[in-house]
Amino acid sequence: MCGIFAILSKYDIIRGEVLLEGLEKLQHRGRDCYGITYLNNNNITKYASQGAINSLKSGLADTLSTSWLGHLRYATSGDKNLNNILQNCQPLYSQAHGYSLAHNGNIPLGIWNEIYNKYPASEFKDASLVDTYKLLLLLDKLFEKYNNWKYVLSEVIEIVPIAYSLVIQTIDGIWIARDRFGIRPLQIYETLNCWYVSSEDITFDNLENGEIIQALEGEIIYLSSEGKSQHFQKTNTNTNTNTNTNTNNTNKKECIFEYIYFMNSESSVNGVKVRDFRNRLGTKLAESLLFLPKSAIVCGVPQSGIIYGESISSELKLEYKQFIMRKDGYKLRTFILENNQKRLDSCKDKYDIDIDMIANRDIVVVDDSIVRGNTIKYLVKLLKVGNPKSIHLVSGCPPIKYPCSYGVDFPDIEELLVNRVPENKLALELEVDTVNYLNVNHMKEIANEMIGGTCDACFTGNYIEK
Repeated sequence: MCGIFAILSKYDIIRGEVLLEGLEKLQHRGRDCYGITYLNNNNITKYASQGAINSLKSGLADTLSTSWLGHLRYATSGDKNLNNILQNCQPLYSQAHGYSLAHNGNIPLGIWNEIYNKYPASEFKDASLVDTYKLLLLLDKLFEKYNNWKYVLSEVIEIVPIAYSLVIQTIDGIWIARDRFGIRPLQIYETLNCWYVSSEDITFDNLENGEIIQALEGEIIYLSSEGKSQHFQKTNTNTNTNTNTNTNNTNKKECIFEYIYFMNSESSVNGVKVRDFRNRLGTKLAESLLFLPKSAIVCGVPQSGIIYGESISSELKLEYKQFIMRKDGYKLRTFILENNQKRLDSCKDKYDIDIDMIANRDIVVVDDSIVRGNTIKYLVKLLKVGNPKSIHLVSGCPPIKYPCSYGVDFPDIEELLVNRVPENKLALELEVDTVNYLNVNHMKEIANEMIGGTCDACFTGNYIEK
């Protein structure tokens, strides 16, 4: 999924501490490594480090610059071995043209095969090369052709349909581009003195008063170091307009899993609060849970399952008790760890159970999603130590049936729980009394009402490029 945070100052020199604080607020989007590039005497300098943000280790907190670009990586392509992770750490720097590139999303291999037909280059067929490196090669080739970032990015949007939010740092400003479906989030916050560019608007908290500007699907935006901005939105493949007004683009396909799980619950996009969306899903899901015992107690799996659990509890007038707790200081999201063994080890370190709360009680355990089933099986074993009367497992979203090639690291189709175990055997497999999912049509109805066009390929198999 990855996280991007950038700062471009119109008038002042900014301390690196501001960028590091913004990146820390996006840490849930990636912990494999982080990279920072900044303008230093008219040159771009890069810093990269493995793991979570460490402002003391970086030594950049007191560094001064007018232009900053930061990236948190969650590996969804290329070598995922943490011993080699730094070689793919973004932002990537172009030696040929002196810019740095940060990319959130994933460009499927099949698209690169199509690009190869138009721009022959053996590098595009190298399956070991991550998509962002290939994108850097493509940008270099197009820049040699046009020598103009507006035309370069217009062609990228034309020939690369999915999936990216891009921030490009040059010595005289920042260029922004989103794919024409707007799959991955990106927003701008404009103040009197600065522009801030971020994957989520939670990074704008506590900044000086300003205005949020949505980077729209298929839009190109230029922020200049002289304090000017330009918007170029491609409303279709043949037209450029100088407006940042969304002209009813029916191609919009925001990733619905961003709203279900990945985005911070306090984030919002286009006025839609993530917390409100999750509440709506939970309330709708409650309609199918009327069979639950009236004496049951409900608990959301920390942290992302809590909102779903609280809304189900409220709707069904069931008692809510946080009998599953996340241990103090634990910050990893098990979903984004690189293998099952690390996810299972993480569960052992992550959760505490209050067994006194659940002894001889009917319990309802609500998580945001069930992907592979391994971690939830471990959690059920922990719960059974407390001798509950019954365990009812609830997923805040429909069954995940298909891999994602747009930037979420869902596994091969055979690894997904619902493809390995028949629906009528799920409760037996997970060793619980019942397993309950949100209906996919109910999810789509709420998404259409609140968000508009969304990508739901992981639930339906309706991939955008097909």
